[in-house]
Amino acid sequence: MTGIQKIIGVPFPLGMSRTEEGLNIAFASDAADIPRLVLYGVKGKKRIEIPFDEDRRVGNVYYMGLSGLDGEECTYNFISGGREVTDPYAKRLSGDEVWGRHNPKAVWKKEGFDWGNDRSPGIETEDMIIYLLHVRGFTMHRSSGVAHRGTFEGIIEKIPYLKSLGINTLELMPVYDFNEVMEQKAENTGEAAKPVNSGSRGNRRLNYWGFTKGAYMTPKNAYSACGNGVRSFKALVKALHEASLEVLIQFYFPPGLNPDYVIDVLREWVASYHVDGMRILGEELPLRQILSDPYLSSTKLVFKSGAGEALAEAMADTNDRRRRVLLLNEGFLPDNRQFLKSDSDMLKRFVNHQFLCRPLYAVLNYMDSYDAMTLMDMVSYDRKHNEENGENNTDGTDYNYSWNCGVEGPSRRRAVRLLRLKQIRNAFTYLLLAQGVPEFVAGDEFMHSRKGNNNAYCQDNMTNWLNWSELEKNREMKDFVSALIAMRKNHRMFHDGAPKKLMDYKSCGCPDVSLHGDQAWLAKLDNYNRHVGIMYCGEYEQQETKEAKDYYVAYNMHWQHHKFALPKPLKGRSWRIIMMTGKGFLEEPELYPGNEIVVNSRSITLLEAVNEGGR
Repeated sequence: MTGIQKIIGVPFPLGMSRTEEGLNIAFASDAADIPRLVLYGVKGKKRIEIPFDEDRRVGNVYYMGLSGLDGEECTYNFISGGREVTDPYAKRLSGDEVWGRHNPKAVWKKEGFDWGNDRSPGIETEDMIIYLLHVRGFTMHRSSGVAHRGTFEGIIEKIPYLKSLGINTLELMPVYDFNEVMEQKAENTGEAAKPVNSGSRGNRRLNYWGFTKGAYMTPKNAYSACGNGVRSFKALVKALHEASLEVLIQFYFPPGLNPDYVIDVLREWVASYHVDGMRILGEELPLRQILSDPYLSSTKLVFKSGAGEALAEAMADTNDRRRRVLLLNEGFLPDNRQFLKSDSDMLKRFVNHQFLCRPLYAVLNYMDSYDAMTLMDMVSYDRKHNEENGENNTDGTDYNYSWNCGVEGPSRRRAVRLLRLKQIRNAFTYLLLAQGVPEFVAGDEFMHSRKGNNNAYCQDNMTNWLNWSELEKNREMKDFVSALIAMRKNHRMFHDGAPKKLMDYKSCGCPDVSLHGDQAWLAKLDNYNRHVGIMYCGEYEQQETKEAKDYYVAYNMHWQHHKFALPKPLKGRSWRIIMMTGKGFLEEPELYPGNEIVVNSRSITLLEAVNEGGR
């Protein structure tokens, strides 16, 4: 305590900052009492409490200066309203290094990081292929084979796998510091919930997802192998950029947060952590401020579809015409899952989703999410199975649009297993050949199952942890997804970012996109139909060195086989089959001489028109 002196400070910036005289502290509090600064010494022991002065405040912002501290490291919190609170502007914490133990204290420490020549890969929005993962669950299972399981470092070790898969953008569920230790729910007593002892080993419920208010300006130390989330997360971003991968992070902002604070948080992650974008969740978001902020002018921003009208107004106000904004296409999952299981009156919706593209912003398509059944569970369960959550299976949505293919849960029946494989390939084909930006959840490519749990928010166990031994078991599915991603990347007709016109506006003898069915050039989209052919004309694809190729995708989601009449390709070209979801991509595609093709039930066939004699 000796040597520490309180001196006059300034009301900004908020938080703790370096000055010539020592440190400046500014803290906003609307509590009735005057807040106090608590300084900690070695091993987190309380060192001293220093009250703010009533006459040193601007509005609700109290401020002071301190001299006599070494300035290299200072651990502190505030006491406000009778409770200890963490500085919302803290750039680093201690006391949260171990998952399941959360006793945070803000840390002031002068610490550098060598970014070298770090630069964002600069991936265009329409070229993004997003892979959604949870930092802990991605590598926590012992089968992951990494040295640092469940951490940012674990993701770095998996970069070669991510490259082999073909994705180019990671989206991380919340990585800011949140309190994973939830209150214990009192069961059948009518008593109020009680806090769980964060150090206990009993039957605790953990907030695995992290969608809660937290210390937004600092990465979670429990996700760091060295206990320093700041250093580890920066190393992750740098490594991803070196591998030409971008990174998006998720934020949840509950109602009542100050808009200026939200902006400050987003700026911090762009300026200090070099993230390429954010998915921003919340009900009262300052859209206009976010879109007009100069620090965020090149940052990719993802919002829920409900923000569409306000977003359009905000973009008009800010004159922002860059397609860096993405809106979640929240109808893609339910509509396409229903089409997948052969529901009636879904064909028109399916076609609309395949072509959906907006001029001012991109749409983000997905067939799975953290709060939905995995793709494997979507074809294995008719009903949700959330019993392990401890809420009598009342939590989570009842509308999964799933079909178990005849057996509830795992099955050894060969016909059931083959049908499930085909349905998952169908789902990936929907997603990766649609015009919007595709996103899928880590593990879907090797058929990860959560045993029917569609709301595994509290499952910090093998329900959520990816079992990497399933990768070798289901290698064919991973290879199929990789091949489909490669095809999307190689042909801009599937992701050129411009709405399709369904017209021959180049006068080349073929529309950019056309619909077909039992008859060529005549698609029947009646409510009882479940099949359609979509042809993409290669003449509309900008290619300088590659041969122009047409593609025809025959979708048959009926439980019966259907015959498709093939449109005649342009002169000198012939069709060949390159993929069937019942088999996968063919190693040696052969020319198809017929003018019609039979597509099996619940199957997709992909044909390619190439110059005769070409490969």
